[in-house]
Amino acid sequence: MTVNRSASEQEEPIRSLGVDDWAWRKQQSYGTILVDLERRRVADLLPDRSAESLSSWLAGHPTVQVISRDRCGLYAQGASEGAPLAVQVADRFHLVLNLSGAIERVLEQRSEQLLLLPPILPLPPTVPTVTVVPVPTPTAQHTAQQERRQKRLERYQQIVDLYAKGYSKKAISRELDLAYKTVGRWLRAGQFPERKPATGRRKQAALFTEYLQKRWNEGCHNATQLYREICIRGYKGCRSMVGQLVSGWRKTGRRPLKTNAPERIAPKHAAILVARRSGDLTEEQQSLLDRLMANCPEVIRLRAIALDFR
Repeated sequence: MTVNRSASEQEEPIRSLGVDDWAWRKQQSYGTILVDLERRRVADLLPDRSAESLSSWLAGHPTVQVISRDRCGLYAQGASEGAPLAVQVADRFHLVLNLSGAIERVLEQRSEQLLLLPPILPLPPTVPTVTVVPVPTPTAQHTAQQERRQKRLERYQQIVDLYAKGYSKKAISRELDLAYKTVGRWLRAGQFPERKPATGRRKQAALFTEYLQKRWNEGCHNATQLYREICIRGYKGCRSMVGQLVSGWRKTGRRPLKTNAPERIAPKHAAILVARRSGDLTEEQQSLLDRLMANCPEVIRLRAIALDFR
């Protein structure tokens, strides 16, 4: 398959070529897209993502001097065979993805530090005394969660002990009947990996209860506005879950209990803010980042590295 081009365009030599895969049918069938990086346009589409197809195409285009690609071994082989004198460079898009992933892994190890200090605001005017919802007591579910955590901690210690004795990750996987990727991820963590909060729609909305309570107490009773605000903070659920969460407060006319627990931000969302240029951040995102850096010096160092790279 070849992209239609005019005769004049076909005569223009390509010196810098971008190579990446593209989906004929997502997760089922893939081809290769070739881009003229100097002119910023598609040069050709190959029917598959094989080394042979790329090598054959490059052999017919000897003017290519630079090939930008991801770390796919097939593309590396095809580039080496079809254009042995061309310089191969890493695709910037994939490098940025790798950077964000590395930042996220670092922040996961410091998840307890990902607290958002409250912004400095003027004192609110005096408001009438209102009834608050009583503090809930620990539930059987919480107790069960603690028991499951203890079992995971024991399993983690078994992995560390076996690895220290010289067992390979594959051997540990067989010995403890765990997935190979799980063993590798836990060993890379360097410390016991706390389980991430459940991401079900209702439970995910509950993760933002403290923030929603604070905003409700400040006078924001619009569910759509509250939904928009927590989306900026990493919420991935739907608006209806937020509406259900605050509907009880509206019906009773009572304020929810204002807690003293600090607001947290998910490592993945924090990594996105850290790696993004200041000019690409909204005012609210910049405010979140500033509050995060005020509490976690490690974030300041990570951001300096990220911006220096970009």
